[in-house]
Amino acid sequence: MAAPQELAEMSRQSVHLLVAYRDAVVSGEPRHEAEVAFTQHRTTLTRAMQTALSRMR
Repeated sequence: MAAPQELAEMSRQSVHLLVAYRDAVVSGEPRHEAEVAFTQHRTTLTRAMQTALSRMR
């Protein structure tokens, strides 16, 4: 089973957003925007994964 390229790209973006959130927390900067961006992207990625899996069945 292989993930569509779109999911691979979304997964990479998720990692970048998570790192940006971590960096904001560690540096003591306001982190609300980074947290929201990561959370929204994670939700979108989860839905895309669920859709891709349902198409494989």
